[in-house]
Amino acid sequence: MELNEKEWQIETKRLNEICDKITTLIKDKNKSMDEYKEDVIEIRRSMWENTAHVLSGEFDESVEILQYINLMKQEEKSHQHTKEQIKKLEKMLDTPYFARIDFVYDEYDEQEKIYIGMFSLIDNDTMDILIYDWRAPISSMFYEYEMGEAAFHVQERTIKGNVKLKRQYNIVKSKLVYMFDSSIKIDDEILQEILSKNADDKMKNIVISIQKEQNKIIRDEDTRALIVQGAAGSGKTSIALHRIAYLLYRQKDEGLSSKNVAIFSPNQIFNDYISDVLPDLGEENVHQTTFYEYARSYIIPEIKLESVHDQMDYMLSQSKDSHEYKLRKRSIADKSSMEFLGVLDNYLNLLNEHYEGFEDIRFNRTLVISKGDLEKLYNYDYKNFPPIKRLQKIRDRVEYLLRPLTGPRLKQLMKQVEDAEEQEFNVKQVSRGLLHGELKNLRMKLESMTEINTYKLFIRLFEDEKFFRRLSGNTNNTLSAELLEYTADYLNSNRMYYEDIAPYIYLKGMLEGTLHIADIRHVVIDEAQDYSYLQYQIIKRLFKYASFTILGDVNQAINSYTHTADYTTVSEIFSEYGANIMKLEKSYRSTREIWQLSEHVLSSSSNKQPINRSGEKPLLVDTENNDKMKKYVHQKLHELSEQGMKSIAVICKTAKQCEDLHHNLKKDLKFINLITSESSRLTSGTCIIPCYLAKGLEFDAVIIYDASRDSYEGEELRKLMYTMCTRALHKLIILYRGAVTHLLENATEDLVEYKRY
Repeated sequence: MELNEKEWQIETKRLNEICDKITTLIKDKNKSMDEYKEDVIEIRRSMWENTAHVLSGEFDESVEILQYINLMKQEEKSHQHTKEQIKKLEKMLDTPYFARIDFVYDEYDEQEKIYIGMFSLIDNDTMDILIYDWRAPISSMFYEYEMGEAAFHVQERTIKGNVKLKRQYNIVKSKLVYMFDSSIKIDDEILQEILSKNADDKMKNIVISIQKEQNKIIRDEDTRALIVQGAAGSGKTSIALHRIAYLLYRQKDEGLSSKNVAIFSPNQIFNDYISDVLPDLGEENVHQTTFYEYARSYIIPEIKLESVHDQMDYMLSQSKDSHEYKLRKRSIADKSSMEFLGVLDNYLNLLNEHYEGFEDIRFNRTLVISKGDLEKLYNYDYKNFPPIKRLQKIRDRVEYLLRPLTGPRLKQLMKQVEDAEEQEFNVKQVSRGLLHGELKNLRMKLESMTEINTYKLFIRLFEDEKFFRRLSGNTNNTLSAELLEYTADYLNSNRMYYEDIAPYIYLKGMLEGTLHIADIRHVVIDEAQDYSYLQYQIIKRLFKYASFTILGDVNQAINSYTHTADYTTVSEIFSEYGANIMKLEKSYRSTREIWQLSEHVLSSSSNKQPINRSGEKPLLVDTENNDKMKKYVHQKLHELSEQGMKSIAVICKTAKQCEDLHHNLKKDLKFINLITSESSRLTSGTCIIPCYLAKGLEFDAVIIYDASRDSYEGEELRKLMYTMCTRALHKLIILYRGAVTHLLENATEDLVEYKRY
């Protein structure tokens, strides 16, 4: 609804007043920064004049210097807080607020004009709230209600009333560009404008366009394990980051900080892609990691680990008829199964209940502790500890029992030395050396007896087939003899397949009792559909006291070789946490035309509500051969760039295909960025990227390279094709030669435009 000139003048005047207040605050804070520098100089001068330059060791001197150090620490803390305030105020000065609601309270029958922005602003003179932080309870009404009855919750109270006005603003560099009164609609003007913009090399915050169903997830504080199934483009990752910002805001008084939050994401490229969102929301970035990165920190560097992307690339590069492919496929599937977890648990139970390495320990022909007593300590006294901690405690116990025996033995040795014919040396020193040698030999024996090499134990699981069958209960669903040998050989060369990493971490962590990080209080798992049952068990044990936000899309489970945990299973794993599954069915990323083709790729439609944003039909281009395909890519990249597409991705099947295409194109197209590993960084412009690294990213235009029938055959690639198609915001071009993949062969002309080149 358009606003009259009077309303425009009123709003412009208020905006100018707010900007003046912010400008004044920035000046005051900068003045405080200057004063801080002067205070630090004064503290240092005072410390130099009033304390000794060389410490004499006197207690009073140490206390006095410590007081000065603490004073400087307090000044530094205050300085850092002021710096953060200035950053927020400078952000506010550009766009102080983006919305307003007029709310009439039932209880007081009073109307309040509530302006909503990224951060709150209080008038220091009147203590009136000039702008509410978007995370404040009262601001939730903007996202959840249209005109009419509304409510918000504060400290277990529900405040009811009526929304009389909803207004949205576009303010850029302190200037009001436009504003209009509206209700929350899926296709409202501001949302449409945001979605039609070009993508960048960094994800942006979505505060101004958060939708009702997204807001519900962001503000959920009651669910300890929140599981979100979201369609491609439904904003899952953005929601997760805004949820983190919300929790940091709401639970600040409870001590929650960015140091207490961790994100498990698909790869480092994605970590870099989302790295600006939290700082843009005024929060520090939290700990971002991948399962591989966590594993790398947990496993000694001498063991070479395969990444999940190397695993994917290997499987996509192999002929499906080859024996190597079939064996590896079975390896990935079997080791991510619940049956294999059962084998590991049986192994752990065996190690928990029975340890074979004990024998009597004697010192100077005196029995220190018997084999039976060692077994009793292991099986009964220390039973509540993990095996390796039990053995550590046994070592400590033996050391304790040795103490009363060392004194008498030293006296014996001194007498023997004294009685020797030659007495030209220090008797006590020589005797102590002899005692040290005896104790050293005993301790080496003790160390050998109580040392567990978890890597060797893991290898043993695969080396001894009879032992493995006994642990598996001889079920047919566990590893074949060939697969056992195949795994043992690889592990013995100090290399580990990706599918072996989670089982090894599980075994190692349970034996050592190290699957626990106490200071992490909230964990986000993105791309949740790619995690196996075993990985979830590890993460749950790792973050014992944390709450969880688990987000994914079952239709984007591109690693079809792994037994990934569905959301029902994940819900069961976290059942004691009161797990709750929520759905996001609206897709905001792609145009309706791209969405329709993406849905066609799936065997059954699931995402029923696309954003109502129209564009061009996806283009299917039949090229005669590989040379023509490369030539078409060269031509199309120029066209897309001229059309204003800021981010363009050419998505290939494998890293090798990416490298070959890049080598062919880079002579003429210098601006192409090749991404083939996690170490690569996504930059604005054009990139060539393998399919498995493109997940989670979005681009203005996407070219899917060589979607021919022989390249993408088999049902296991259906979700991979769907994921590639849904990376595109505005334009999607799919290239093939001869015959298109069966995943797209039934696409009619109402879905796509066909072209020959």
